[in-house]
Amino acid sequence: MFGHPRFFDDRETRALQSAFQELLEMEVLTNVATAEDGITKVSDRQNLQICPLSYHHLLFAALSFHSEIRDVLTQLIDGDVYKMLDQIFYKPEYIGVRTNWHQDNYYFRMPSPFSGTAMWIALHDATIQNGTIRVIPKALILF
Repeated sequence: MFGHPRFFDDRETRALQSAFQELLEMEVLTNVATAEDGITKVSDRQNLQICPLSYHHLLFAALSFHSEIRDVLTQLIDGDVYKMLDQIFYKPEYIGVRTNWHQDNYYFRMPSPFSGTAMWIALHDATIQNGTIRVIPKALILF
């Protein structure tokens, strides 16, 4: 697991938060919340998503060119780095629900799961209470 507590400076963080607020106000997020079965749609809970994200705001489109992001990715992946997908998940306070457990490569179908990576950026403080991502060591071998 690779983490960096100050990946973006305060100005960049505020800009990302502001851009996200603009997207909320534009009402371009889709509720993808499901019941525990992971299939049945629900309307009383929310897991709001924008996918792909880059088309909706230039600041998010520019993230893949951020020097620190590119530096980290080139340390993790041998070879060319390119973006396959970008998205936002937003779980509003009190009514937000989690994203069901999954392996990202189920969606991407990369021949070698080690030839790619996922990057998760928290736009607000990430705590256990508000649903941070959890990593299961060596889970890849389980699937």
